[in-house]
Amino acid sequence: MQMRTTLNISAELLDEIARLSGATCKTEIIDRALRELRDRLRREKLKGAWGKIAVDLGTVPSAGKGGR
Repeated sequence: MQMRTTLNISAELLDEIARLSGATCKTEIIDRALRELRDRLRREKLKGAWGKIAVDLGTVPSAGKGGR
């Protein structure tokens, strides 16, 4: 789903990001930025769960015991 919206964003900032990233339009710049933020937040959430997830390695079939 896509939606149209009006944003007040610094023209200088958009120009610099376009130059540095090679993005060709404002939509691409904002889309990339939102995806990068989403990915960073997901990684941080996963890091926060590190050590809190119980894994029972005894139930994982090994390749040496006829698994495959």
